Amino acid sequence: MLRTTIYYYLPPPELSAGRGGGQGRSEERLYLTIWDERAVDPRWSGGKGAGVAKILRAISELKAMGLPVSVPFAIILTPHFTKRLLNSEPRILEKVKKLEEALGKGEEVGELLEEIRDLIMGLTFPPELEKALDEAIELLRKEGLRAGKEEPIRIAVRSSGLAEDLPSASFAGQYETILNVKLNDKEEVKKAVLKCLASVYGDRVTDYRQKLRNKGMKLPSETEIASKGLFSIILQL
Repeated sequence: MLRTTIYYYLPPPELSAGRGGGQGRSEERLYLTIWDERAVDPRWSGGKGAGVAKILRAISELKAMGLPVSVPFAIILTPHFTKRLLNSEPRILEKVKKLEEALGKGEEVGELLEEIRDLIMGLTFPPELEKALDEAIELLRKEGLRAGKEEPIRIAVRSSGLAEDLPSASFAGQYETILNVKLNDKEEVKKAVLKCLASVYGDRVTDYRQKLRNKGMKLPSETEIASKGLFSIILQL
């Protein structure tokens, strides 16, 4: 049996005092740049996102020494973003609760997972998320042009879980990564974001999570993952 310590990053706190920046109400930051000091905190950016942000800072020190190294600019859509997106469709949480119950009973869940993924892929972005994504795309475009990239600029879209890259659970290769996404096609970007989010409920990764739970590891429940948005999405040049 594994130790029952809670091995995942708790989501960032929802503070009441906001600081503008077009990020939505209060301190519910919907996105961060890789330069933001909070990007190194996996509660905001997930295990993978925090790792990228830490590498950027380490590389910056080498670059200051004259070495020709760099890390491509990235935007991180935070757990607040994914939470609002998932919670915009109540049927997702209803299906996820059924999933959690079925997993607890050891039942077959393939069809239920497919239904959840279909619901996620059919999501419509609420207005505040549309605005946040517009801002993120514009930042990526400006940084891409500054880095010498030509239009149409292409990005990679990757998931970054709050229960990922942990000492006892790497989740390596379990989630979706979409390459060569055209930045000037917002619908393509949105589809890639949804595809990454839907991969949270892939057959293989769901089975992996449950096996870890059965071994005694206290991962977040399926319901917590959906209701709290325990995921970030990385948009990287």
